Amino acid sequence: MESRNTYVLAILGCIIIIIAMFFSLSLDKIIIKPLIKNYAILDTYIRLDQSKSLTLLTTNILDAVPHEK
Repeated sequence: MESRNTYVLAILGCIIIIIAMFFSLSLDKIIIKPLIKNYAILDTYIRLDQSKSLTLLTTNILDAVPHEK
C-alpha cells in the first residue's frame, strides 16, 4: 500500500512540474518577450533621436564657422 502511495505522489509531482514549466514558458512568451521587444524598440528610437540631434549640432557648427577660400 505504501509503495502505491509513493508512485501516486511521484506521478503527481511530475504533473505539477510539467504544468509549472508550461506556465513559465507561456508567461515568458506572453509577458516577458513583448516587454523586452518594446524596450528594445524604444531604445532604438532614443538612439536614433540622439544621433539626429548630434548630426544637426555638427551641421550647425560647420555652418557657423566661416569657410576660407
